[in-house]
Amino acid sequence: MKGVTFVPNTIDIDSVDVYSHGRLQLIVGLCEKMGVKDVFNRYLENKMGRPPDIPAGIEAEIMIAGICVDEGYRPLYAIRDYYEYKDLEGIFHYPIELSQLNDDRFGTFLDAFYFAGCRLIYREISALAFMAYGIAVRNINYDTTTKVMWGEYEHTGEEGNHISHISIDFGYSKEKRNDKKQIKIGLGTTNGVITDAKVLSGNMDDKTYNKENLDDVDRLLDEMKVDRSDFYYIADSALFTEDNITKANEHSIMFITRMPDNIKVAKDFLEAPLPGDAQVIVLENKQGKEVTYRLIEAQAEYEGHDVKLAVIYSEALEDTKHTTCQKKGDKERKQIETKLNKYGKRTFKCEADALKEMELLKKAFAKLKYHTVEISITMQEKKRPGRPSKNAEHNCAVIEYRLNTEICLDKLRLEDFIRRECTFILCSNDLSVTGEKLLREYKTQSDVEKRFKVLKSPKYMNSLFLKTPHRVEALVYLLLICLMMLTVAERKVRDELKQSRDVVLGTEKRKIKEPTLTTILQIMDRVRVVTYISSGRVVREIRNIDDSCRKIIKFLGIEESCFAWNDSG
Repeated sequence: MKGVTFVPNTIDIDSVDVYSHGRLQLIVGLCEKMGVKDVFNRYLENKMGRPPDIPAGIEAEIMIAGICVDEGYRPLYAIRDYYEYKDLEGIFHYPIELSQLNDDRFGTFLDAFYFAGCRLIYREISALAFMAYGIAVRNINYDTTTKVMWGEYEHTGEEGNHISHISIDFGYSKEKRNDKKQIKIGLGTTNGVITDAKVLSGNMDDKTYNKENLDDVDRLLDEMKVDRSDFYYIADSALFTEDNITKANEHSIMFITRMPDNIKVAKDFLEAPLPGDAQVIVLENKQGKEVTYRLIEAQAEYEGHDVKLAVIYSEALEDTKHTTCQKKGDKERKQIETKLNKYGKRTFKCEADALKEMELLKKAFAKLKYHTVEISITMQEKKRPGRPSKNAEHNCAVIEYRLNTEICLDKLRLEDFIRRECTFILCSNDLSVTGEKLLREYKTQSDVEKRFKVLKSPKYMNSLFLKTPHRVEALVYLLLICLMMLTVAERKVRDELKQSRDVVLGTEKRKIKEPTLTTILQIMDRVRVVTYISSGRVVREIRNIDDSCRKIIKFLGIEESCFAWNDSG
């Protein structure tokens, strides 16, 4: 084997093995860099009873590493199978026997994690990660998503002597599964990096979440020593309530959000098109295409609070909204036709009845969005059925009345609806912020939505095989720690490559300037470590680590010895 020097009578040839655990070892290196092991040991050492044969921090690393490496979360009983043919001591830098990895151990770990305070531990690790890699927090984008739960999970409100933080319950499902119980997850990102996260009850509404979250953010900013004068709390329109604005002002937190269209102030601004002298802003979207916006700035008062507004028209939305409105218009027309179908052959014996029915129809169609219905009454004579009678009086024609209807597409109204759909209003309690900055900052809201896609990927978080709500909560926080760590690593590697104008080589030697999480882990698969027993001791040596691997390791501040750990004792 190239690069290995064999010394006669000191190496057990039968003990030689080659491992490829690069991605697992990278995750362990990140855990050590971010202080994950120390935090778990400190919080859980008094929650797990007698001193454990494996420290809580190592147990955390075992679960975190297994989750992070593409395969994602697996049932607790399957962890032993996953690690069966891996060099446990070499990966986790601690003597571990495969027989020690069982579902009871990790179930107990999740219990201890929960009772020690999942969110508290998450926030401390997050703060340490940002400090370790010097990532500045200037704004946080917040949003929520839901996760369907398939078990019964009857919630009693208490588990032992501990009040459960969340309930697995019915609520508004963003996955369109109102028939299933769920949990909610709130995420906060800084330029796409997971900064803050919270597991929520399934019936928590977004307005209440933002209200409670403002208190948490107030503490978070102090813990991370963030300058509030240049910080924005960014969220969707659920943030815009009187209570939330009041609380943000009390905590001196500047926010940026979208004002709901049904607010009177918004209705007034949406009533007419933007003036011809509106400011034109051209931004580049994620696909590198230029998008044109027109905006005007304004200041208004809402429930006693002064707010800065930017009324914005997006030209990029025109085609999409036109198609959407056209589909809605077609649907509305079919509904009108269905309702009018019964009047095709219907007649009335007197004009009064016809007039009465016409008024009822006009009232029914008064709130149409895209069409108007013209209704008129026609009178016609109808001959008496059968042969003409010899008595002329019996041959008098019968007078009948019909309703004639015509459905017309109101093009002016349709255009006005499209204009309204392309117009939105951004709002902030920072009265000095410009309309352009409001727009630029709010456009970063898509970053948090992208992280939801990763979080809810079947490879990352599919079914949760747990029996109790508190273990579900603990596991989801562990998943969130994993995602936070990976996004921090991705951001650091990308920043370093950008500053050095360098690249890493992906599959088929492709040059990559901005590697994704998946690409970074795939590159680390190239690391090869040889292990053998020499003089009764296990020796590990790196036998393959290319330039791209070395760049990633260097950027993340991880020692190469992490990949070939040898017990100095």
